[in-house]
Amino acid sequence: TPYASSNETVYGIKVNVDDNTTTATDYGLHVTAANNYLSGNLGVGTASPAYPLDIVSTINNGAALAIRGDVDADGRFSGIQFGDNGTTSYSKGGIFYEGKDAYARGNLHFALEGGTGSDNADLTDSKMTITYDNGVGIGTTTPATATNVLLTVGDTSLGYAGMEIRGGTNAESWRLYSSFDGNNDAIFGLYRVADSSYKFQVGESGNTTLAGQLRVDGGQASIYGL
Repeated sequence: TPYASSNETVYGIKVNVDDNTTTATDYGLHVTAANNYLSGNLGVGTASPAYPLDIVSTINNGAALAIRGDVDADGRFSGIQFGDNGTTSYSKGGIFYEGKDAYARGNLHFALEGGTGSDNADLTDSKMTITYDNGVGIGTTTPATATNVLLTVGDTSLGYAGMEIRGGTNAESWRLYSSFDGNNDAIFGLYRVADSSYKFQVGESGNTTLAGQLRVDGGQASIYGL
C-alpha cells in the first residue's frame, strides 16, 4: 500500500477505461498467465503519452532507454525490428547489437531483409556495420582493421565493389571501383556514369591506363598527351 500524506492522493496502480463502444471488451491493464498488455499508449515519465511507448526524461548525459540481451559471447545479438502491422506482419528492417566477447564489446548492425517472403530481418541481413574497434563497413560485416582505415565498402563475395559520388546541378556521377579485368587481374578505377567509361585504371601489377591526355604542371615542364 503506497503511503499518502493528508493532502495528496497516491496510487500503487490506477486503471481508468473510458470507452463508449458497446461491441468490444477494453482493458486499461490486462494480466494473464501468458501475456500482459495495455490498451492505448504507455507513458514513462508522462501522464499524457502521445505514442504507443512515450518516454519523457530529464536525463541529459545518458540513455533514456536500455535494451539488454545475453550478448557476452561472439555471435550473440539483440536489438529492435521494424515492420508492418497490416496484412503481412513482416519485420523487414532492424538494428542489432552483436556481442563479440565476454566483456560485451560488440558491433552495431543496420539490417534490411530484401525478400518477398515471411523472413524477418536479423543479423545475416546486415547492410552496414560499425565495429567496436572503429571500423565501418558497407556491404560487409568485417570492415578492415588496418590502422587508419575508417571505411570498408564491398565484400569479397562481390564481382566488383565501389562507391558513387554525385554532385552539381546536372547530377554528375562518378564511381570508384575495385574489380577484375578480362585477365582476372585486380584493378582499381575511376568510372564516369554519364558515358559509361573508365577514365583511370590501376592494375595489380602497377600498370596504369588513362583515358585522354595527361597533364603535369610543375616548375620545369608541362607535358601533354603521353
